[in-house]
Formats: sequence, C-alpha cells, structure tokens
Amino acid sequence: ERFLVHRATSAIGTTAIQIARALGARVFATAGSDDKVQVCRDLGAEVALNYRTQDFVQTLRDEGGANLILDMVGGPYVERNLKALADDGRLVQIAFLSGAATRLNLMTLLFKRLTVTGSTLRARPDDEKARLAAAIKRNVWPWVADGRLRPPVDRRFPLAAAADAHAREAAACIGDVPLYQHEFDAYASLAYNVGGPAFCGSTLVKKLRATPPDHPGACAELKRGVYVGGDV
Repeated sequence: ERFLVHRATSAIGTTAIQIARALGARVFATAGSDDKVQVCRDLGAEVALNYRTQDFVQTLRDEGGANLILDMVGGPYVERNLKALADDGRLVQIAFLSGAATRLNLMTLLFKRLTVTGSTLRARPDDEKARLAAAIKRNVWPWVADGRLRPPVDRRFPLAAAADAHAREAAACIGDVPLYQHEFDAYASLAYNVGGPAFCGSTLVKKLRATPPDHPGACAELKRGVYVGGDV
C-alpha cells in the first residue's frame, strides 16, 4: 500500500515511517525543510516532500493515490488529503494542529468510497491502554530488538526546563523531546521513545522510576527492557 504521513519528523511521524516500512508499505512523507526531508528518506521514506515547495496531492495522484494517510495537521489539509487518497482510501486523523474546523465537499467521500476516522489515546480507559500496550509488545517490539525501529530523540530536558522543551518542539526538532523529573528519569523516558505512550505506563517503567540509579539491578533492567543496543 501507499502510505502518507504528515509532520513526518515529529515523534509520531518518525515512528510511523519506520513501522510502515517494516510492514512493507511504500512510504510517502511531508516535512517543512529540505533537511527534514532528508531525515525522512534516511528513516525509510521512499518519497519525501517539502510541503512549502512541493504539492503532495499531485505527487500522490501521479502514483495512483494514497491508500492510507496519517494526519495531525487538520484544517485545510483535510480536503487536500481526501483529494490525495485513492479509491477506497482511509484517512486517520490524530490531531488538528492547524484547526479542527474546515469546509469540505463531501461528495468526494461518496465517489471514492473513502473512510475517515479519528483516534486519540489519552481519554481511553486503562484496560484499553493495556490492550494496546500488549499489542505493541507483540507486534512492534521485535522490530526494536532487531534494529528496524529506532525512533530518534532530539533532546531531553529536565522538568524545570519545560518552557525550553516547548521552544525546541516549535523549532527544528527531529523526533521526540521528552522531559524528566530526576536524572534517572532521563533513562526511563527511553521507554516512551521506544515503546510509545501506551508503553509508558507499563510495570517496567514504574519499576525503573522507583529504582535508584546506583541500584545493582538498574542497568540490567535498562538493558533488558528499555533500551536495546547503544550505550546505557
């Protein structure tokens, strides 16, 4: 399938590129600078577009349309996404950074038999989050173990520097910008980076945050469950 992800150098976008590639999809991505476009290619995107200078709608149409689009921009992108989809295509909306209100010609849905759906994690009950975490462990974690999935962390900030972290997010960050309350939380935050928000509430992370960094089992826990490869 042809998969398009917007804001592709965000934490979600960089992960989505790698997961889609691991599943065998042809990956298309949009980003806001030529440097970020190159990051998308390095992560596995077959086609990466600078949305400031290139038209993703025409590019996807020339390829037959996208079968699946993951979007967090919203606003005017919604209608453009519908135009970029192939017949029977699906649009998954997970945020509305450019606004949740927009005008649409819904006849496009009928003629192309499109599916538009939305998803958010925060408001879901704990048992559903646990089910999703188990699915991540079963279906995605093996790719972490063999190196196919390595979501980038741009920079970590202590909680006291949250304003600086938000400023970094609004600038040229690539991947995740996690916060940590204590120095050891900088290591525990790797679980969020690797396993995603559903995994962040797991027993392992709670154990890590309760384990002093000088505890004999601390590094063993990190190596076993949180950070696969690299230096601990």
